[in-house]
Amino acid sequence: AGRTRAIGVSNFNATNLQTLVEDATIKPATNQVMFSIAGHPKTKNVDNVMMFGSPLYGSDHATLEVCRKHGITLYAYSPLGGSSKINVLGHPIVTSIARARNYTPAQVALRWAVQQGVP
Repeated sequence: AGRTRAIGVSNFNATNLQTLVEDATIKPATNQVMFSIAGHPKTKNVDNVMMFGSPLYGSDHATLEVCRKHGITLYAYSPLGGSSKINVLGHPIVTSIARARNYTPAQVALRWAVQQGVP
């Protein structure tokens, strides 16, 4: 008893996480979910066209907001989109941003996640 410093969960979306926080006596410290620019269809280009596919389980901004509200750190896995089956590193918008800024597509994708407040 008394040896666990923190607990975490994986793949909890906003609804799952809210239910857990309401019912648990100890809230999780972390929620690890697939989180990348590929999982965010609300990301639009200058023509207001959706850049990528549908959101993945737990990868939406609603989940991020619930984590923030309750002081839970959201950790990204597959931040380069590997598990999403979307070629983030070869996507024309990502590569054009990378070329314009003299960065690699991976740096652009990771920077996007960091700008969302996700480690």
